[in-house]
Amino acid sequence: MRIKANQQLDGLLIEDMSAAMGASGLSVWVYNVESGIRTQIHGNRILPAVSTVGDYIRYLRPEDIDKLKTMYADIMEGRATENKETVCLVMDEDGSGRKKKVYMEIYCIARYRNGKLTNIASTAKDVTETYLYQHKLEDEEAKKVVLLSELQNTNHLFRTVIDRLPCLFFMKDVDDDYRYVLANDMFCDTLGRPRDKVEGYTDYQMMATREEADKFRLDDTDAVNIGCKFVKETTMWKGIYKVWHTAKSYFEDVGGKKYLMAMSLDITSLEDTFSSLQAEKEKAEMADRLKSAFLANMSHEIRTPLNSILGFSDLLMACEDNEERTRFCKIINSNGDKLLHIINEVLDLSKIEAGYINLKVGPLDMVAVMDSFEKTYKEMVSPEVKFICENHYKSCRINTDAGRLEQIINNFLSNAIKYTQRGYIKLGYDIVERGIKVYVEDSGIGIAEELKDKVFGRFNKLDSYAQGTGLGLSICKAIADAIGGEVGFESTKGAGSVFWLFIPTEVEVEHKSSATSDEDKKYIRVLVAEDKGGSFDLIRAVLKNYTTERVENGADAIAKAREGYYSIIFMDIMMPVVDGLEATRTIRTFDTDTPIVAITDSLYNSDESAAMKAGCSGYMVKPVRKAKIMEMFEKFGLA
Repeated sequence: MRIKANQQLDGLLIEDMSAAMGASGLSVWVYNVESGIRTQIHGNRILPAVSTVGDYIRYLRPEDIDKLKTMYADIMEGRATENKETVCLVMDEDGSGRKKKVYMEIYCIARYRNGKLTNIASTAKDVTETYLYQHKLEDEEAKKVVLLSELQNTNHLFRTVIDRLPCLFFMKDVDDDYRYVLANDMFCDTLGRPRDKVEGYTDYQMMATREEADKFRLDDTDAVNIGCKFVKETTMWKGIYKVWHTAKSYFEDVGGKKYLMAMSLDITSLEDTFSSLQAEKEKAEMADRLKSAFLANMSHEIRTPLNSILGFSDLLMACEDNEERTRFCKIINSNGDKLLHIINEVLDLSKIEAGYINLKVGPLDMVAVMDSFEKTYKEMVSPEVKFICENHYKSCRINTDAGRLEQIINNFLSNAIKYTQRGYIKLGYDIVERGIKVYVEDSGIGIAEELKDKVFGRFNKLDSYAQGTGLGLSICKAIADAIGGEVGFESTKGAGSVFWLFIPTEVEVEHKSSATSDEDKKYIRVLVAEDKGGSFDLIRAVLKNYTTERVENGADAIAKAREGYYSIIFMDIMMPVVDGLEATRTIRTFDTDTPIVAITDSLYNSDESAAMKAGCSGYMVKPVRKAKIMEMFEKFGLA
């Protein structure tokens, strides 16, 4: 009776549950584990009645079968007591063969009796509308993901392209203070800043000077106003000078946002090439003008002596007075020499232009050369000019081309005579490291600063009114180059010039055996810089046969050293205006050869060291003695 009652009760419960499920829109069934029978208990029937799992599976899509089997297997094997999946059932829509898809959310729960799994209760709910809506949203998100990925790929491609450009590329946000929004690798590397220190910054935050940022901003605003602008810009970034040709273009995006895009091409080498070509062009034009001026000058220079030669030759034929004939002959000879000199210079020029200078190197005694020049030029200078020849040795033997050496010295002396109206002209030479240095010094008009770079140029005449072809000094330079030597000069306008020639050669010297003669001594000039006068009186008395002068402060000592030539300078250390050490340092900037002897009251070795460091050649401690003075003269070859 109890069993029957229980069965009736179970039946009532199933009926009640079926009614409840029908109200909720669920389909419910129970699977008997032992028999494998599937019993349908449902309110809203979705599928036709099926009795086995196999009958049910035939409605599933193939990809959902394993999903459903796994769900039930987890419960059957005790890995779960409940589970849920969404599967798709494919059925005939109305028996016509057309298929429809129904998405069901299946929920199953295990039922146990006496600890043993007996049944699996399952519910199925039609979630087709919900599923399709949800997946539509997911599809939209998927599309967004795809679009984002494509956008990222496009951005990567764009970034790769601009980074591979052989030029600077950048973009600026016009509305945001022209802030950089994009810059390629070359721009960042050239500027010397990482990308994250460029993008998001303005020129005023990155450039070294405000002036540079102002220049870029002006070009930017011009480009925005006119739409496009091409500019040539220069930069000094990372210590490297560059010239850029930049194209700046203004545009707006679809939203109306304003941008400035620019590309800059490095034209530094092109600019250098252009500058070089321009310089060569100007040089060629200048050479053409100089040659034209040279030809005009040569016409004048040749015609002047030729006019005298021809004119006085006519007079000579009709002249009967012997004195007058002699005078005419001298004029003809003199002008013939001038004409020959011009012709020789032109011939030398042609050899130089062809890159060929004939040299005849042989032994030569500089003492004999100097003596010859002294005898010749003493008679050529005006009475207001004193000619001095410094020739301190008994013999001084070198190896060089005697004719070319004399040609250079003659040119130096001729120019000195031409431009020196009063004062002195001095010819001499010094033995220096690796050779000798011949010099011609004068107290003439000097050379203006703006003309100094033209002194050794071809066809250049610094004074268009002075006689000469303008070739002499350029020929001197070419000769010096040919012998491996060097020519140069120092000059101050209004204060004279020193032209010198360095000859690389071995030098053999024989000193004079006797003391300096009284005649030679008067050409040795001594400068004493002392404010008190005591040392000067003694030095003047000891050196009574020499030319001795005094100044009372260091400033005057510097001025005197600049204006005239002195064989030796005695420099008191303690003097007003400029002290002796400072005066010595200044003199050494323009005269490294003249001996300077320091005079001091101090006995400290540090003072002697300071004097030598300043450029002094010797050192004397007061009270000054005759023996010490003569020791200095002998030391420097003046006694």
